Amino acid sequence: MSGIKVNGIDIENDYNKYITDNLNIIDIIEIVLKTPKEIIDDYLKSTVIYLERMLPKLELLVDDIYLGFSKDLWGKFADFFEGLESITRILEMLCDNKKLYHGIDNCIIIKKKLSEEIKNLSEAFKIEDRVYISDLIIYEIKVTLESLYKEINIILNKCNYII
Repeated sequence: MSGIKVNGIDIENDYNKYITDNLNIIDIIEIVLKTPKEIIDDYLKSTVIYLERMLPKLELLVDDIYLGFSKDLWGKFADFFEGLESITRILEMLCDNKKLYHGIDNCIIIKKKLSEEIKNLSEAFKIEDRVYISDLIIYEIKVTLESLYKEINIILNKCNYII
């Protein structure tokens, strides 16, 4: 199950509460089902949109890192790191379901490279090396994410999706 529609309105959170609170005015409840491929495709589309927003901001993040970590910068960095972890989970899902897709070998390589760079980034933080952190982000992670962006678009184009 990927969602519920009540009277034509998508309900994303706490289905039971919404239905209980609105029981007197509900005419129709629809269960929305998606195949595993449709779910992964949705994640891939979301990843493309995220990368389009995030990639241009990486140089600003790195500039700020060179200046030193402030409370605001820690928040931005935490968001960036969470995004990397989400992308890694989506790539794991894609790799686990590779029988649904043709030609994802590059994504498998990118997943491995990104996982290595996340480990390197964690190590750079442990030793508090701002230059190493910045270099990893700009010269390794950004390049890897740009490759991923291209590969996901190729996959989605094969599926006839336009982003």
